[in-house]
Amino acid sequence: MLSMPWVLPTAVTLARSSSPQLARLASAFEAIEPQLAWMVRSSGGPFASANWPEGHANSTIVGPERGLECRDDVAIGVSLLAPLVRYPDHQHAPEEV
Repeated sequence: MLSMPWVLPTAVTLARSSSPQLARLASAFEAIEPQLAWMVRSSGGPFASANWPEGHANSTIVGPERGLECRDDVAIGVSLLAPLVRYPDHQHAPEEV
């Protein structure tokens, strides 16, 4: 799983102290997180921080592969970054927000 297990609880705690809407989202995410298959992206890219390889993890929530729900018409995923980690610039379908 994650090489940085402390990151997610810290993020959830911060989210819960932000706004009621974000607190609800954090609680919902925390409930499904144990079912997620976390992966580390094997290749880098422009402007990635030096600590990027060990400071990130990605998972699919809904989508064509490895998601909690398999669908071809929508993809929802999540990226978890440790503090001071810069994800490399990259581009692919589907669009990320």
